[in-house]
Amino acid sequence: MLQPAIRAALVAAALQVGAGGAKAQVVPSWQDETLKSIARIETQRCVGECQDPEKDRWVRHGTGFAVQLQGFDQPVLLTALHLVAGANSISYQFTEGGENRTTALVLAIDKGNDLAVLQLTGAHRPLTIQGQLPSDNQVIVYGYKLGDHHPESDQGLVKLKAPQALGNAPLGQDAKEEINRLGYPSLGMSIVGLEQVLDPGDSGAPVFNSAGQVVGMAQGGIPGSQLSWMVPSATLNSPHFGKDVAAELGI
Repeated sequence: MLQPAIRAALVAAALQVGAGGAKAQVVPSWQDETLKSIARIETQRCVGECQDPEKDRWVRHGTGFAVQLQGFDQPVLLTALHLVAGANSISYQFTEGGENRTTALVLAIDKGNDLAVLQLTGAHRPLTIQGQLPSDNQVIVYGYKLGDHHPESDQGLVKLKAPQALGNAPLGQDAKEEINRLGYPSLGMSIVGLEQVLDPGDSGAPVFNSAGQVVGMAQGGIPGSQLSWMVPSATLNSPHFGKDVAAELGI
């Protein structure tokens, strides 16, 4: 099963990145409409014969968002690959619309950049991806923190750090070796640091500029440090998707 190894390597925000302190914030004028396009994702996998559902399975929660990507005829749901890797049950729910949970199909993956595309059912307004990072270096993350049923941003606008390759971040040698063993993500993947600690459930969350445009996707961090990062919009606009999902990840 992939997830324990990914936990050790990336400490995915889907599971175990600690929460930061909340601070006062101004609610953006675009918030209410935008939150309708952000989905809560749940993934599960039985272990062995799964005779005891309380013991023989794992469950993860994270975030995804509706977007129109090049190469896809219809809007899709974009999220983090490590959130869905190894799962045999994937579902999502746009709780702002009050809809029922929908079973999701993985359409494509980008292993190098830790991205996954899920089939999107129903009419959901795709968010706009802005190709440039904000000039003021301020962003806001909206995710389903701690598996909550409402997307939130508990820290308001936060500062971006300088872009760098994942392999240049202070991951530690053990984490780098584990990533190499798994085969994803690429240590050459471009990341942009966030001056906040991502919460469990933030994996796959859209990162917005002050105008409500997507400038990245929250992805992970390292426990016991202030290192958290997003995948920048330039990567989201030009991913390298492969569609042999089942063969590569057992999804």
